[in-house]
Amino acid sequence: MNDRRTVLVLSALSHAWTWGVGLFHVFNPNAYGGTSTRITLNPDGTTTTTVVTGLSSSLMEMNGLQAVVALLTPIVVSGVFLAVALSKSGGRATRITLLWVAAVVMLGFCVLGAASIGTGYAPAALVMLAGALVGSSSSHSWRERVVVAHDPGC
Repeated sequence: MNDRRTVLVLSALSHAWTWGVGLFHVFNPNAYGGTSTRITLNPDGTTTTTVVTGLSSSLMEMNGLQAVVALLTPIVVSGVFLAVALSKSGGRATRITLLWVAAVVMLGFCVLGAASIGTGYAPAALVMLAGALVGSSSSHSWRERVVVAHDPGC
């Protein structure tokens, strides 16, 4: 498998993973669980305590549409990574830089969101880092330099 195909496969895998994690967080009804305690003051001065256990709701139910923005961020970043991997336009250095920027942004998202949803995206970040590394491998750039340096008039 050549380097370009490897980067394409890795970018497609990371993008599929981010979609899977995002959809899981939107629709998983067990994202939040716990108990609810309600204390009611009765007219005679006594209190009644009601405890409900086993509550569960999805990320969307608890946080509304702003949760979707947080979930779309890694999908967009991995989508940029995939678009750059598919692109043949622009210079090679520009494409490699964009691959690295997208991979580092995804890794940053994982670190910043580690206490909540960030760890779910860690496999995608690692795959993106591997794709950026393969895309910027020295053997590939050496082959390009040899082809560019070759003078057919010799």
